Amino acid sequence: MAQAIVAHARDHPELSLGVAAFSAAQRRAIMDQLEILRRGLPAEVETFFQMHHSEPFFVKNLENVQGDERDVIFISVGYGPTVPGGRVPMRFGPLGMDGGERRLNVLISRAKQRCEVFASMSDEDIDPDFAGTRKGVLAFKLFLHFARTGKMTMAESTGRDHDSVFEEQVAKALQARGYQVHRQVGLAGFFIDLAVWEINTGNFVFLRAHSSQLTKLGQLAERYFSDAPPPRWSSCDSMPKSRRRPCEA
Repeated sequence: MAQAIVAHARDHPELSLGVAAFSAAQRRAIMDQLEILRRGLPAEVETFFQMHHSEPFFVKNLENVQGDERDVIFISVGYGPTVPGGRVPMRFGPLGMDGGERRLNVLISRAKQRCEVFASMSDEDIDPDFAGTRKGVLAFKLFLHFARTGKMTMAESTGRDHDSVFEEQVAKALQARGYQVHRQVGLAGFFIDLAVWEINTGNFVFLRAHSSQLTKLGQLAERYFSDAPPPRWSSCDSMPKSRRRPCEA
């Protein structure tokens, strides 16, 4: 992880960077290793760590990442097998507690351009029965699947009624503009108010309708259907299981 931070500082200094670790101990390990590497950096690379005054570089643990948006976010997954090739213990700290899915949501939505996941495990290492009883772990499993494959598990439209009159009005406004709108779309117990089916890509664009945030229904289409490219995601773990080892700082 520390080497990846230095590589970013050298190759992409124009992009702000934040690092999120899954525990305080892991954060300290990353900081310690990074400090050692920084001692030997040339001045032009070291300058990165004093740049981006409005979005300074940070290394934080999961509980402390809140509104810290950066161009690029590195996520260091500290969970993994205790021995090379071994099984991953089903212990996921705050993710396994009530509200764990909300913590993960805050974490994975901080990147404005790119998010990279560093892990010595994958979604395939998480017991589906165990994940099925804990929303945070299930969300983590789905996220790792997305990081590994670049594909989300197919969301489904439940066809349930709208939760509010405003939500229904938004759906009708979008339909009047020619969009194909589905209500209450999701999977595994997680559902979004509205989803618009993009015929060209075969994907859903998910919308959360809040009357307090929008004053004109017309603004909704402009906000969510711009031609801005979506964030890119990648996983650093491309090794087969037999060669994986716990992540190093």
